[in-house]
Amino acid sequence: MGYNRPDVYIEEILTPDTAPSGVSTSIAAFVGAAQRGPANTPIFIDSFSSFIRIFGAAVTNESMYYSVRSFFENGGAACYIVRVVDISATEGGAPAVIAANETIPSAAGGDTLKFSAGYRGKFSFGPKGKDLNVKISANESFTLSGLSVGAAIGDTSLKLTSSNGLIAGDIIKVVVTEGDFYLKVVGTRTVVEAGTIVRYVDLASPIESAFTSLASAITLLAYDIDVIEDGETLESFSRLTMNPDSDQYFETVINDEQVGSRFVKVEDLGLGQLLSNSKELVASVTYSLSDNGEDELAGVTIADDILAGALPSLEAKRSVNLLCVPPSLSDSGIVAVADMPVLHAGMLEFCGNRMDMFAILDAPRALTADASASGSVGEYRKNTLGVDTYWGALYFPQIRVPLKSGSTQLLDIPPSGAVAGLYSRVDSIPAPRGGISTAPAGHGDFGSLRGVSGTSLEVSDAKHGDLNVIGVNCIRVVDRAEGALPSALVLGSRTLSSTLDFRYINVRRMMTFIEKNVKSIGEQRLFRNNGPQLWSELTDEITSFLTLRFNLGELAGNNLNEAFFVKINSETNTAENIRQGILVGEIGIALLRPAEFVIFRFSQIQSN
Repeated sequence: MGYNRPDVYIEEILTPDTAPSGVSTSIAAFVGAAQRGPANTPIFIDSFSSFIRIFGAAVTNESMYYSVRSFFENGGAACYIVRVVDISATEGGAPAVIAANETIPSAAGGDTLKFSAGYRGKFSFGPKGKDLNVKISANESFTLSGLSVGAAIGDTSLKLTSSNGLIAGDIIKVVVTEGDFYLKVVGTRTVVEAGTIVRYVDLASPIESAFTSLASAITLLAYDIDVIEDGETLESFSRLTMNPDSDQYFETVINDEQVGSRFVKVEDLGLGQLLSNSKELVASVTYSLSDNGEDELAGVTIADDILAGALPSLEAKRSVNLLCVPPSLSDSGIVAVADMPVLHAGMLEFCGNRMDMFAILDAPRALTADASASGSVGEYRKNTLGVDTYWGALYFPQIRVPLKSGSTQLLDIPPSGAVAGLYSRVDSIPAPRGGISTAPAGHGDFGSLRGVSGTSLEVSDAKHGDLNVIGVNCIRVVDRAEGALPSALVLGSRTLSSTLDFRYINVRRMMTFIEKNVKSIGEQRLFRNNGPQLWSELTDEITSFLTLRFNLGELAGNNLNEAFFVKINSETNTAENIRQGILVGEIGIALLRPAEFVIFRFSQIQSN
């Protein structure tokens, strides 16, 4: 590994069996198709209702909607959603797909604004955007007022009968006999002159044409916006203005990346002068986003749009540690069965390069439960995929869930969403009974999948055993106590690795959890003097953290010496390392392994 960027680097050394052998643990990322939302932008959600509000309902032939639902049903607390769309360009360089949009005319008749389907400043591609409407209404926060006196050329303020509701940055339209005047407000004042209350509106620039008529109409050019879908108002914004210098500017408010619109993006087309009717909107009109809105999924490819487009968007989200890319429900979707080997290999490579994520893979649908026959999940695991890595796990078969809550109509979906939720649930069980050091598999809360009525096929005991040893984690429906409904259980907890060090999922994830915490400790001391005092501080804090893990029952060993060691001293930090700005620490950890095979040996004894 090269050391170029100042940072804390984690390296792993696989140890022989004889060797002494903080951070969020179950934030998932889901990558897939959705009705709406920004492309290749991780969006944090903490409930399924949040998913629906931002990304809409299920997409035909796609599974992400159901996978996210299963994630939250099974104990998931939070996740990121990355929406996949076709981001390619045409031969002329224009985007292959354009978000649904509509251009808004001004009172002068020319174009002034362009509304597009969007999410907080980003475009939202696809035909769903064409269901949106934007209603523009005149804002009524300013009490209509008349002039107290006329205005002369060069005046920098107006006297109004009332200025209630005006603020700096407003544009007002004064209609008098001499014509229409558009003025920018910089502030208001109320003073007492000769015993009379006088209300001034200060202007950004001197008046260029005099007007003496007092019989005037003064209008605030500020607007209220309603975003409407199927007759329902989804969100509203009030008192927006065309003035770019105002905090209430259309683009500033609607495109704000934190609190902007979840459904539309707006562009000021920049045509015409600000203080003219070319920037005045026609109020009380509803516009439909009827232009463009092409199919955003038709041209999606695994290599360009998922592996090179969606996955890299997660690079900056260091809290994410589980990766799910649930395949399509049919080959008419964006992830067909034939695409899955490349997809899975790319997911595993991405997680391995990051060293802090774990991929939950869905076995392709319609495979048999054999360990080696053609068209079997065993053949897929060993030959088609053929990857040996501890950065992911494979689950089989698909699970059967209701099409809708309370519905009797069932649907087979990939299990990764439910399994990711199970990981989160087990992580939340206090150690030593649960926690990240415990395998997410078995009976009860440790392995049962909620909201699942069955699987797409049954796996026999014999085939289960054959699949388990090659790293295929089986989901099986098991009868429970008499009178209780059968339960779908995850009955496997192996990674795709052949090495004993990281054969089990909980071992891999526990090591990642410890590494991320140690990295966090080290980051607080970047650029400190590399000497005995720093070594001692790091040793003490890391030892304290690992001692806590041991006391919680998350490490193996009968005592602290058997559970771990921390070595940061002059032996690990040579003079040459110090000259090069490198600090090296050695940490050994004894991790818990699950009781995958529980064996009881029985014999008969004589009663006497």
